[in-house]
Amino acid sequence: CGTNRAWCRNAKDHCCCGYSCVKPIWASKPEDDGYCWKKFGGC
Repeated sequence: CGTNRAWCRNAKDHCCCGYSCVKPIWASKPEDDGYCWKKFGGC
């Protein structure tokens, strides 16, 4: 699964537990890649 800065296609891509798929500001299209980033809180 993806940890910090692992690429993810969208929110459905599998980021590790405790991580979420975040898109940069310039990634406006749905097909644009985002990256997994650690969320606050436990898992």
